[in-house]
Amino acid sequence: MARKTWGIADTVAFYEVILDNEGTLPTNAQYVDLMAQTGCSRGSAETMAWRAQTVLGFNQGRPPAKGITRLDVAVAKLYRARDPRVPA
Repeated sequence: MARKTWGIADTVAFYEVILDNEGTLPTNAQYVDLMAQTGCSRGSAETMAWRAQTVLGFNQGRPPAKGITRLDVAVAKLYRARDPRVPA
């Protein structure tokens, strides 16, 4: 199977779920929806959710995710500048 290429819309989908959940990981149903929406596997979805938590500042008490991309950081920067749900 080919490796998934993540785009802005995919990244935003995960950030929105994390923010809607007030920083917690997606529920099983949310993971299923995200996997269908973005075309990724469960493992990729879990990794992406952890990366989203890390760059949005919701990973207190957990080690930061590995594999954070420039896209992750850039989208998080936009959210921090414009979305009050992101912690200061």
